[in-house]
Amino acid sequence: MSLRPAAHVLLALIVIFGITGLWAGDALPPIWRILAGLSVIGLAYEFWRTRGTTIELGQTDDALLRPSLHPSLHPSLHLGRAETTTLTFYNTSPRAVMIQYQPDFVDSLATAAKVYMLEIGANVHAPLAFDVTASAVGTHVSKHARIRIAGPLGLAWWNRQLDVDLTFQVIPDTIRRRGQRYGTVKSEGLSSGAAGSGLELHHLREYRPGDPRQSIDWKASARTGEWVTRVHIRELQLRIVVLIDAGRTSRLSMGGLDQLGHYINLTARLLEYAALQDDHVGLVVASDKLLHTVSPGSGLGTVYRIRSILGTLHTSEAQTDLVAAAMAVRKMVSQRSLVILLSDLEQGTTGGPLAGAIRTLIPKHLPVAVGMVAPEVQRMAEEPAQTWLDPWQAAAARNWRQQLDGSVESLRKMGAIALTATPDDLEARVFETYRTLRLRRRAG
Repeated sequence: MSLRPAAHVLLALIVIFGITGLWAGDALPPIWRILAGLSVIGLAYEFWRTRGTTIELGQTDDALLRPSLHPSLHPSLHLGRAETTTLTFYNTSPRAVMIQYQPDFVDSLATAAKVYMLEIGANVHAPLAFDVTASAVGTHVSKHARIRIAGPLGLAWWNRQLDVDLTFQVIPDTIRRRGQRYGTVKSEGLSSGAAGSGLELHHLREYRPGDPRQSIDWKASARTGEWVTRVHIRELQLRIVVLIDAGRTSRLSMGGLDQLGHYINLTARLLEYAALQDDHVGLVVASDKLLHTVSPGSGLGTVYRIRSILGTLHTSEAQTDLVAAAMAVRKMVSQRSLVILLSDLEQGTTGGPLAGAIRTLIPKHLPVAVGMVAPEVQRMAEEPAQTWLDPWQAAAARNWRQQLDGSVESLRKMGAIALTATPDDLEARVFETYRTLRLRRRAG
């Protein structure tokens, strides 16, 4: 229970009349006792009334019949993306109530620290929309929600814990916006070449769900009365395998996500984009042992399979065996491929595990080692000193950066492409490298 302004006014009056009564003696009636008694009776009445108030919270297929948690317009939340979610409150009591609610979910679901106030009529439901940002994939469940109900006399807020089953399904990010179809010309600033848009017509076949609209042969469809898709021969087709390090180094948090979260989103978006170019895409996830493998394949079916795996990944406390993961890539793919290793590039020094993985892949495949740099370390190394400790921190940051640059140079001398970027620049660097290699035909 917490008192509202009306109760504070009553308390102030009780104190004032109590002090005045002490000074005046028997000449003044005990008004403070009357006010105190009325306050106690009022609070008891509010407790009784609010105890009989029933508030339900949850997701709604039919808001009047089954209240429930329901992501507004979104069947799932995308990892790292702030998305609007709607909760539905349903007041089953015979009187209107006012409630306060502050979203309080698991740590992996971040919301603004804001208290929302809703006034709900009798037997009426009220939606509440707010932004949620997920920092981990998978299913996240909240079993309890805390609200405060305003007493009918305006004296206090009464705490109430609701037993609920609020379920959020967090999936990897996508290059498409909600409701956007495959085959559109652009998607969130990325030029999405349509699948099957090669230089030479190979054959016609019946339309399949997921085929882009620009690949439909309208004349043939008009003649046959059924949708017909044109299949082209690509001038160039790549095979891309992403190797994800899910070991202990991927637990480091940067830009609101841990490194594994950034790896998941980058992989999901890159392979989805590559599949739209008719390239073959595959996946290897490793920690101290091999966790998942998907042989390179074409089409959205392979992308969906990879996304389903990405949606279950979690960091491990073990050190990743990158050499064994590279050997798994060599066994899985017999033709030359573009292998993108998402790992900590500090392991790229001579004799390190990443260097061993690169030597395993070269010369059969073209490896691209991708590492992340925390923007805080960059600023620490460049900003002028403000306190006595700042020079030591700046020296440590510059030393770490020099070691990272040395690892990158070592990997490049082996014949690999090595990239480092902050979380904000990571995707742009990798996409640019992929498109450049594709145009130069350096892999595949």
